[in-house]
Amino acid sequence: MNKIAQAVVPPVVYKTLTHDFGYKLSQIPDLSGKTALITGGSNGIGLYTSRVLHLKGISRLIILSSQKDTFDAAKAFIKTGDLQQAPASFRDGFGSGSLPEEVGISAVEKGEGEIIWKKVSLEDLKEVKKVAEEIAKEEKRLDIFLGIAGIGVNEFEATSEGYDKHLVINNLSHVLLLNRLLPLLTKTSQIPGSDVRIVQMSSELHRATFGGPGTLLGGEKLATKDEFKKDLGPSNLYARTKLAVLLFTKGLVKHVASLSPTSPIKIYATHPGAVSTGQQEQFVPAYGENAGKVMGAAVSWAMRPPSDGAWSMIWSSLSKEAREGDWEQGTYFTDPAELGKESNESKDPELIENFWKNSQAIIEEVAGKDALVPWD
Repeated sequence: MNKIAQAVVPPVVYKTLTHDFGYKLSQIPDLSGKTALITGGSNGIGLYTSRVLHLKGISRLIILSSQKDTFDAAKAFIKTGDLQQAPASFRDGFGSGSLPEEVGISAVEKGEGEIIWKKVSLEDLKEVKKVAEEIAKEEKRLDIFLGIAGIGVNEFEATSEGYDKHLVINNLSHVLLLNRLLPLLTKTSQIPGSDVRIVQMSSELHRATFGGPGTLLGGEKLATKDEFKKDLGPSNLYARTKLAVLLFTKGLVKHVASLSPTSPIKIYATHPGAVSTGQQEQFVPAYGENAGKVMGAAVSWAMRPPSDGAWSMIWSSLSKEAREGDWEQGTYFTDPAELGKESNESKDPELIENFWKNSQAIIEEVAGKDALVPWD
């Protein structure tokens, strides 16, 4: 697309048409010798991010997911770039049937690092604790933590303890993982020349939490653990978790010295854009057969492929600009170097504090009093 067209076409449309987000594979530094952990790294946005990490030479790529067959297909794609070997729902996100040229098989980089699978069901906090303990014991370093896994827009379902599975999977499991792995991340940040990052995926839908948690929209500010059991309806359940990502990120910056504004560890949150992933399949159980299919078809035309949705995450976790730029800890990006300007709810001190306190109280209730270690 020429410069004249770029000037008149809205930026979001330009990026979707050209797959140009202002940051390219060639700008990513060599990652050899480093270790990355990624939840949800075997499908959707996480899978494309895994592919990029591997291409750029990451020595150890640890993927947390629940299905071995999906991981096996993902590993084949990560190593080859062959979309036909990838999980079916990932392939379906590319309407043209092919990857954008830059990251296909033609990419000049050839990764040779290890790709490690850790089986974990993120709705089982006891299992999450066990896996986190294993990783903390086995790994010598951890340079990059990427929290991507989660349930999309779907019907309400409670855990055996009565808590909303959206919040448990999308948020509480990641609170527990980060708590257990922060000592290793901090240790790595003290190695000369290291570049440690924590990036979690939020969404612009964090603005749409009608029914809660803020009082303005009908909630009770997450003031008690009971509000974590509240059914808000399919869309709002998802939106609440994306708000919670921002609340938790800001809570970390506030409460954890090793993630304070002067910390060598950089911590950010991102928005991927409207992305075609397997999550759209969840519209059917959420809204019923007919309505779910209609909704899926209605939104699919405007969606980015999974590869495009990954660039805000890739830029935040790997770019020199995100490391050296004048960005505050906990900044929320909607595209590479593009500030997200999050909602007032996500900056509400009371909501931040209530999520910080009650998320950890629930983890200790479910996974045991010893589930969490001191943050510093």
